[in-house]
Amino acid sequence: MSCCQEVWSDMGNCIYCGQPAGFLRNKHPESARKHDAAWAEILGQAKESAMSGTDLEVVQRRSTEVAAKS
Repeated sequence: MSCCQEVWSDMGNCIYCGQPAGFLRNKHPESARKHDAAWAEILGQAKESAMSGTDLEVVQRRSTEVAAKS
């Protein structure tokens, strides 16, 4: 597959889940909502951890778990 074919084959796919998003679309509203909610949760956990002195390995594990769910 040429580089141009690769670019065109990805057009219209959701940037979050990789599934077809529709004509002239790059994301599903539900995928974007899940992404935004997960990002907010990860930032909240990081802030809480920074203020409480939680070990960074715990923060990384929790963030990975949140990302896997979304």
